[in-house]
Amino acid sequence: MIGNTVSGFNVLQDVANLAIRESNIYGNGVQQTPFNCGIISGSGIVIVATDNFWGSASGPGPDPADQTCLFGTTRAVTTPFAVTPFRIRIGGAPFAEAD
Repeated sequence: MIGNTVSGFNVLQDVANLAIRESNIYGNGVQQTPFNCGIISGSGIVIVATDNFWGSASGPGPDPADQTCLFGTTRAVTTPFAVTPFRIRIGGAPFAEAD
């Protein structure tokens, strides 16, 4: 989830056993308020979002990383997080990373 104009992930409702893992989540939410949201949710659940690269080696937070934008009783577990971006392969060839 890289470079989306809204959030990377928008969790709208209670989803049992939701887990987001081993993903690149950054550069999202440039045209919404709040800005810079890799995950946005007010669903009231615990979102397990471990082992993701958030755009910074220090995990979710301000630019260049994305943050979690959570409302109400929604919570996210983000540690441990990846400190480098994941390389994505399509058909055996590496996918070019966005700058």
